Order: sequence, then structure tokens, then C-alpha cells
Amino acid sequence: MHKVKIFISIFFCFVFTLSLSLNAKSEDKQVLAQKGCLDLTQYDFDKELVNLDGEWEFYWNQLLYPQDFTYPRDSIDYIVVPSIWTKGSQKHKSLSGEGYATYRLQVKVLDNGYNYGIKLRYLETAYKLWINGKLIMQNGKVAKKKKNAEPEFLSLTKAINIKELCKDYRKGGTCTLDIVVQVSNFHHIKAGILEPLKFGSFDNISAYKDRRLAEIYLITGIILIMAIYHFLLFFLRRKEISNLYFGIFSLLMVLRITTTDERIIKFWLPDISWELLSKLEYISAYVSVAFIIVFFLSLFRKEFNKIFLIAFMSVGLLMVTSVVCFPLIVYTKLKLIYIAYMIIGGSYLIFYVLPKAIINKRTGAFLALLGMLVLYGTGINDILRSMGVIHTLYIAPYGLVIYIFSQSYLISKRFSIAFNKVEEISADLQVTNKKLSEYQNHLEKLVDERTSEVVQQKEEIQAQADQLFAVNQELEKLSLVASETDNAILITDEKGNLEWINDSFTRLYGYKLSEYKKIFGETLFEVSNSDEIKKNIKFCINNCSSIS
Repeated sequence: MHKVKIFISIFFCFVFTLSLSLNAKSEDKQVLAQKGCLDLTQYDFDKELVNLDGEWEFYWNQLLYPQDFTYPRDSIDYIVVPSIWTKGSQKHKSLSGEGYATYRLQVKVLDNGYNYGIKLRYLETAYKLWINGKLIMQNGKVAKKKKNAEPEFLSLTKAINIKELCKDYRKGGTCTLDIVVQVSNFHHIKAGILEPLKFGSFDNISAYKDRRLAEIYLITGIILIMAIYHFLLFFLRRKEISNLYFGIFSLLMVLRITTTDERIIKFWLPDISWELLSKLEYISAYVSVAFIIVFFLSLFRKEFNKIFLIAFMSVGLLMVTSVVCFPLIVYTKLKLIYIAYMIIGGSYLIFYVLPKAIINKRTGAFLALLGMLVLYGTGINDILRSMGVIHTLYIAPYGLVIYIFSQSYLISKRFSIAFNKVEEISADLQVTNKKLSEYQNHLEKLVDERTSEVVQQKEEIQAQADQLFAVNQELEKLSLVASETDNAILITDEKGNLEWINDSFTRLYGYKLSEYKKIFGETLFEVSNSDEIKKNIKFCINNCSSIS
């Protein structure tokens, strides 16, 4: 049953991710350029934008200007846009990532009163763009040597005035836009026009830009709020370390989103250097993968292999160190290692840890698998897109939001279970406290009764003590009298046994007590020979009386 659930989950998330990817891919109508020309005279710009994709003219190791195309070029090469120029062009099977080149495309449009616009996120890593001889966009500083080149990330949107750019402007006629782009790269392993140039009415271009920014700000805000929320949960209950890990992961994702795509961090920090921006982009990626692992480790520790965990974290630490210590051109060459690092980490969670947790009936494991599948699928989409394999939109942020909500629900469910247990324990404690209260009342009653008995016994003992004290005082007086009198006095116990004689007894009879008892006997009955006296003595002992 668990295996069926896992299979259904993987299939569902695959279909969901594929639908996101296909939807992103089909957002703009695909009209491809051929041999450096693109005819858009039949295109309806009221409805949608168009990507200026297809075959562009390509001039390797040449920085050509618009005036250089006044006359036809003798040798023309073509390259597919968008793509990395290291994959080669029609004439060059492979090219170096470091170098410079010129791209050219002629776009034929109608002069129908549109105020056209063009949007370009960025190129690797500097460019200049002219349309009909007018400089429209510039990003960084284009140069033939590294020492003169300056990389930059700027997402630009510009309006195109057909009346100004077309010499023979006639409303309803046609206009050919001659687009020339100079590109140089000496700082990144990827080079060329990697992103589609979006073209259309300026209103639609502006709306697209605003919509993209709104989506990014919305996603960033959601993730930032979730990060703060989980930090607060951790500070309120520090034993739940998973909240801290998830908060840090969410914060890293905020950093990742703001340093990629539209790079909105540039709006807040316009002077941030290209090198620092690139380092933040890569560090946030590497460290976030590690924190996904430690987050699930905090939830499903028993399902992890310790050796794998140590090896995985060690590789991640080495990769972060390479980003911090080396220039971008060096550590971007490790991108394939990062991709492998991400795939291995995600696969380990999806195909080993989480299925094992589901089989072990761990709380929230099934939901965690669903969220991880969506994040993993959208992440793969973005990796393939960045490599130029596919040309969809970046959809990992959407997968990330789904993932974060799924994990937030997981943590909330754990809290709910813990709260329910607290309520059960609280109810049990109330019953126990009630029983304890009853027992305490019973015990207090027993203590009061026992205390009353003890007080009564104390009073009785005190009364006896007072009596004994009085008797002792009397005895002391009698003892004093008996000791000082000239009469012979002999004292016995209640059975008539001889116990004491005074000094006068010894003087009169000449015996001490021990000698007298030895000679005459131990009791009065043995000492006396008179039956009358014995009878009187016995009477006095039995009746506790005296006789004269």
C-alpha cells in the first residue's frame, strides 16, 4: 500500500511539474527567425508578446557596429538564439566561453501606429544593443580584452519609436528593425544571448514586466513571512530545531530569488557589485540544499545514513569555500558538480529517506514527499533552462512556495499532535489532581484526628507527670524524715520485699540491709515469726492502707 502511494505521488507531481513547464513554455507565441530574418507583419501584438528566437547572424571575435552592415557582409555565420555560444554555430562547432561576438537580426513589422517595446533581462556578461543605428540598451562594458570589460546584470525594458527609427515611415506600411548586439564575456563559463528578447507593444511589454515583478515580490513576501514565522516558533520553543532550519532555508530562498531572474536586489542595492551578486546567487543555492537535508534530518533522523550525511555536507562545504575564495570564472566551472550535488541530495530524500519514513509510519512523511517532488521537479526545470536545454520560464519559485506551504503544514500538524497530547495530559492531570485533592483532604482529616489523639495523650502524660512529681516531692520529704529520725524504719515494695533501711535501723540492730536480708530473709513475711503481724502486713499490702 505504501509503495502504491509513493508511485501515485511521483506520477502526480511529475504531471503537475510538466504542466507548469509547458504552460510557461507556451506563454509567448513561437515564431522563429530564419537566416537572420524574422517576419512579424502578420503577428497580432494586441494579444501577446513574441520571443525573437531562431537563427541570428553571428560574427565571432568581431565587435561590429550598425554602420558595418551598410553593405552585405562577405561571410555570414548563424547561431540559434537563445543559446550558449560555446555550443557552437553553423561554421564553428565549438567556441571558447571567453571572448566577444556580434549578433544581428532583421525584424519586419507593420507601421500600424504601435508604440513597440523590447525587454531583455541580461546577457552573459556585457552587451550593447542597437536598433536601426540607435543605441537602445547597454549592460556593463563591452570590450575585446578582459582588463577593459565590465560585467553587469541589468534587466532592461525600452520603448521603440517606429517613426524615429524607420526612415520611410508610412502608417500601414512595413518597417524593418535592424537589431545589432555586441556581446563580450570574460567572467563567466556561460556566454552569449541566453535569454529570449521579448518584443511587442510597449503596453504589453510593460504589463509583462509589472506582472513578473509582482509575482516575484509576492513569492518573496510569502517566503519571507514564512521564514519570520518559523523563527518565532523556534524562539518560543527552542527544542523544535526543525523550525530554525526551515526558517534559515526560507531566508536563503529569499536571497536566491532576489539574486536571480529579475534580480530585484538591484532595486534595493543598486551599487552592489556583479561579483558579489554572483557569489550570493551561488552560495544561496549550495547552502539551501544543505539546509533542506538538515531540516529533514531533524524530522526523520532514524531514516538517515550517517556516512552519506557527512560526505554530502563535506562536499557542500567545499563548494561554498570555492565560491568564497575564487573568482566567478573558476567556480562556475563547477556548475555540473553542483547540479550533481543537487540531484543526489534530492534523490536521496525522494527515493530513500522519505519512502522509508512513510513505511515506518512517521508523521507527515507522505506530505513531505509530495512537497519535495514538486520542488525537485521545478528545480530540474530551472537547471535545464539555465543550461539552455529547454526554454521555459523559471518555475522553481512556484514549486518553492508549494513546498514551503507543505512543510509548514507538516510542522503545524506536528504542533497540533503535540498540542492534542498536551490537552490529553492536561485532562489526565485534572483527574489526578482531583484524586490527589480528595486524598489530601482525607489525609488532613486523619492528621487532625491523630493530632487530637496526640494532644490528649500529651495532656494525660502531663497529668501523670504532675502526679509523679508530687509523689516524688512527698517521697523526698518522707526520705528526709526517715533518714533523720531515731526510729528504725524499713521500706518494702508492694509485695513486701525489703528495699531500704535507715541509719537508725542499722544502729539499733547492727545490720546493714544486705546482711539483714541474708540472715533473716528477703521479705517481711520471712522476717516476722508472728502470724498476727504477717496477717496485718498482708492486709495493708492488699488494701493499700496503714495500721496503727
